Amino acid sequence: MIRDSTFDLLDANYTTHVVDYLSLKDELRYKNSEETFILDPNYWEKYYRIINQTGCVFNWQEFKFDSRPDLDTLIPSDDIGIYLFIIKPPNRINDLPKFVVYVGISGEDGSNRPLKERLNDYLNYNVIKKRKKIHRILKKYYAEAYVSYTTVNVTWQVLEQIEEAMHGFFVPIANDRDFPVEIKSIKKSY
Repeated sequence: MIRDSTFDLLDANYTTHVVDYLSLKDELRYKNSEETFILDPNYWEKYYRIINQTGCVFNWQEFKFDSRPDLDTLIPSDDIGIYLFIIKPPNRINDLPKFVVYVGISGEDGSNRPLKERLNDYLNYNVIKKRKKIHRILKKYYAEAYVSYTTVNVTWQVLEQIEEAMHGFFVPIANDRDFPVEIKSIKKSY
């Protein structure tokens, strides 16, 4: 079955990377585990308000990235939507910690590409490998990676506004573009 062979390739490649990462000496692993997150209450307030003003209703669902999901079953419609890559350990306190590392949408520029099709791209190792920042994250946290997603009933233009606002709200470390202008200019200065 194609789906199984695709996942075998994902599992084989990422499991090898994770084992290598986890076997590093404590000092090296500690340094390699360091990630920089932006925590800015002004951004949270501003971009939450923008997302809320769109009137979009979110029905968030989630799957573990390595769970071999059947996206046709999980997302039976051909609707567009938004997705978040989240890293979280299996053992959490008060459902914490969890880190949004990537925000994406389907249906960009009016393509009407369904969410399930877009997510299927990420289940292909050769496609993920080209997305260097996501690939780097998965090489360390494959077993802790989750995808949270929701289909939406808004135009693609509104969905792009929501995506940009979510980039401003989360400032995800694996995204390169689609940030609000004020954040883009700040990121360029560093």
